[in-house]
Amino acid sequence: MSWRRVGRWRKSCARGFNFLSNFLSNVQVRRTNFVVYGKLIIRCNLHRHITLTLGGCMTEEQKRESATFIWRITSIHTIAYFIAGIFALLFANYKEHFASETMSAIMRPVDSPWVALGPSLQLIRGMIIAFVLLPFRNIITQKNGWWKCMGLIVGLSYISTIGPTFGSFEGYIYTKIPLQYHLLGIPEALVYVSLFTFLLFAWYAKPMKAWNIAAVILLVLIVIMSFLGYLSSIGLITQ
Repeated sequence: MSWRRVGRWRKSCARGFNFLSNFLSNVQVRRTNFVVYGKLIIRCNLHRHITLTLGGCMTEEQKRESATFIWRITSIHTIAYFIAGIFALLFANYKEHFASETMSAIMRPVDSPWVALGPSLQLIRGMIIAFVLLPFRNIITQKNGWWKCMGLIVGLSYISTIGPTFGSFEGYIYTKIPLQYHLLGIPEALVYVSLFTFLLFAWYAKPMKAWNIAAVILLVLIVIMSFLGYLSSIGLITQ
């Protein structure tokens, strides 16, 4: 009886091996050397040796691409945020509006130490945004993906936020903030989103070392100006 079981087990193993062989025969071996089949990763080298591993795994190329994406999103967000903020201070008169009776109860004045540190702290926020967008990297960086990225950012971070923030759908319903203050941030948001998407897709369209050099220089300048503004706001530097 036991020999019959052994025979059936050998036949089952043979069928399984034949199925795997037929499956692998339809797999084209490329330099990427891996094919994902569900959660089963089948690795094939150029000599057609086979290694089976369970669970997800990233290749070195995928790790580099993810790190590049995180770096680009973080730097672009910080730069676009800084430029949009300067635009708002110069053309939307944020200093006067933030000092008004309505806004002063909610917003810090523009000469606050925390406001001065805001641009440099955007590096942390940029990394958060990068990790959130990372699963959608292949979608938003493809051809014509810029409008998907723009819609995702505007829809989730401005119009349809979880809380009742300025300019959001919830803000119009649940807050007593006058309409003019809801509309006040729209130009800044448009400048930020336009710069963010343009720089991101221009960087991916023509990836050059000049982008990295320019990004590093601008980030260093932003951090220095932010730190100097903080020192000035606490009185350590006189203007």
